[in-house]
Amino acid sequence: MSIVIGIDGGGTKTLAAASDENGSVIAQAKAGPTNPNAMERTVLAGEFKQLFTELEKQLSNGLHDVSHVFAGVAGTAHEANQKLVEELIIPHLSEATAVQVQPDIMNALYSGTFGTPGIVQIAGTGSIAYGLNSCGQSDRVSGWGYLLGDEGSGFDIGRQGLLAALKSCDGRGQETMILPLLYDHFEAAEPQQLINKVYGAAQPNDAIASSARIVFHAYKQGDPAAEGILDQAALEIARNIRVLLERLFAWGERVPVVLAGGIFSDKAVMVPKVQKLLEDRQEIQWTDPALPPVGGSLIGACKMDKTANKESFIQQLIESFQESR
Repeated sequence: MSIVIGIDGGGTKTLAAASDENGSVIAQAKAGPTNPNAMERTVLAGEFKQLFTELEKQLSNGLHDVSHVFAGVAGTAHEANQKLVEELIIPHLSEATAVQVQPDIMNALYSGTFGTPGIVQIAGTGSIAYGLNSCGQSDRVSGWGYLLGDEGSGFDIGRQGLLAALKSCDGRGQETMILPLLYDHFEAAEPQQLINKVYGAAQPNDAIASSARIVFHAYKQGDPAAEGILDQAALEIARNIRVLLERLFAWGERVPVVLAGGIFSDKAVMVPKVQKLLEDRQEIQWTDPALPPVGGSLIGACKMDKTANKESFIQQLIESFQESR
């Protein structure tokens, strides 16, 4: 029986799944971060060893029947890092196993397009847009990190919420219910305590990003400041998608666009805002991810196998992940 493995490697955790040739998930494993930009080679090697050891325990014939591995791993946009990750994966597999390493954003794209070209906009703690066309050309927009980019991300929305709250304290901005909601969230009673909670957090970036949910809550209560923040975030995201449409796709060509990440988890808020800003682009085919990112990596592994029946594989894969929820 031929087995394929998909890996979704990120900056905080890594998930892997193995499926048979029909698309049934038969093993899953979890390890720590695997971004080669953020860790030493020996630590990175240990995480991949943990991942494959766990998969091997669950598979009846170990890893001997694995034909293809697709690893979508953060930090592998550069060829040197791709080769590094390949070098750490290959020793766990047989010589006949084909291995492909790509940036982790490919997993998110394939989770919605099932391996076909398109655009994916991820907006979680950070924000990045990526596009791939039928000629194999790809490009990205944003994703430059919280200091210089990531507009429309959870960090960006949370930071803007904090700014709006503090400006209202100074009298430099409109009154906003974001302020008392932030007091409750951070267990603070006045502005200086709020600042101390943010700057004194173990991970200030995460603390700021967590404030995004406060902005969403205030928006649902009709707060004008929150509405302005989310409108601006939607505008930035729509700009990302427009740029990729113009760079990679012909006018009028149907283009699947996947919106992924926590900012889009409430389908009634950011999704319609972004879609409204792009309603003039009739070529967009809005696509909800039917699979988690690790499922998208299994689609990548299936694409590597030229003999696979991709349609039946995809259908069974979707059913398999739905059953495991």
